[in-house]
Amino acid sequence: MSHSSTNTNPLSNPSLALFGYLFDCSLLEGDQHRLQHEYTMSVEERAAVKKHLSETFRAMVDTATEMLQNNCVCTTCGERPLQSGSRHCNLTGEAEELWEELVEKVIAIEGQLYKVDLGHISDLKPMFEGVQAAYNASKVARDCARQNN
Repeated sequence: MSHSSTNTNPLSNPSLALFGYLFDCSLLEGDQHRLQHEYTMSVEERAAVKKHLSETFRAMVDTATEMLQNNCVCTTCGERPLQSGSRHCNLTGEAEELWEELVEKVIAIEGQLYKVDLGHISDLKPMFEGVQAAYNASKVARDCARQNN
């Protein structure tokens, strides 16, 4: 069986981008089903399906991270967190702690992608929202303005 190529980047679907930190499990289900129930796949086909499953999940995480960066722009200097070269590339305080928890959760999910479901992935949306809220509460723009004076 050949593996069909589909565009699974949530950024390519404007309706998905409107919902914020959206993780659509249905994008993973086809590959998960194939890995769990199609025993006639060759080693190469299984490897291709696993790779596609991982790339699909990574695209969802990358999209949510990009949304986080766009939602957390410093209103003083216009730079974003978590971007190389930005004066705000490193998160601090509670935002940093929440980000580290989020990264650990993503790594745990990636390790078991063939069997994760909506229950596992549904935790990611509030985690991204929590990082954003903590970042915004940290008054980055106010501190940035002080540094510029």
